[in-house]
This record gives sequence, structure tokens and C-alpha cells, in this order.
Amino acid sequence: MPLFIVQSKADLQIKNILEDKFGYDESEEDAVEKYNKHHSAARQLLIDSSRKNFNKHLEKANLTKRDVFIISRSSMYALMTAKWSWRTAANVIDEVNLLQAVLKAAMETRRHGT
Repeated sequence: MPLFIVQSKADLQIKNILEDKFGYDESEEDAVEKYNKHHSAARQLLIDSSRKNFNKHLEKANLTKRDVFIISRSSMYALMTAKWSWRTAANVIDEVNLLQAVLKAAMETRRHGT
């Protein structure tokens, strides 16, 4: 049986990192500047820490290391409803990889009848 580890709400978690680590506050005058300056770092911090934490917990439970798919609802929704834009594309983390993995697993399951 295929197993997928998915962490959703990436956009919210990136915003939280921006606020906690970089002092981002959307109500301040310099909000856009701070967002643009620190978004990539916050995004990478989320990706690195999430994958590290998930794999640490899997290892601790003596489970096989797995891919961790980090997605945001808004990006997945845009992808699935063909409401794609360059802004959406810039926020994609693992949405496309997750869809490919799910489709591949579904084809394998159908092929092998399991």
C-alpha cells in the first residue's frame, strides 16, 4: 500500500517563520520589503526543518525513511483547478512531485492489482 507523508499549510508556516525569525508584520510600512527580503530564507528553513524532523521521527520509530511532501493548500488548489499563475508557481514546493508520486503509485497499483 502506498504511503505518502504530506505536510500541508506551508504558506501559513512560512508566514509564521517570517514573523518569528525575521520580524515580519504585514501591518508595518516595510512589510513588502521584509517579505521580499526574507521569504526565500523562511521557505528554505521550513523545507529543511520539516524534512529533518519527519525523518528523525521515522528513524526513532524504526521506520523506513520516506519522502516528505511539503505543500500549501492554495498552490495545490491552483494546480488542480488550472488556476495557475506565475505567483502560484513561485510558491510551489512539492505539489507537483506529490501529484506525480500519487499518479505513479495509482498506476502501479492498477498494474499489479493490489
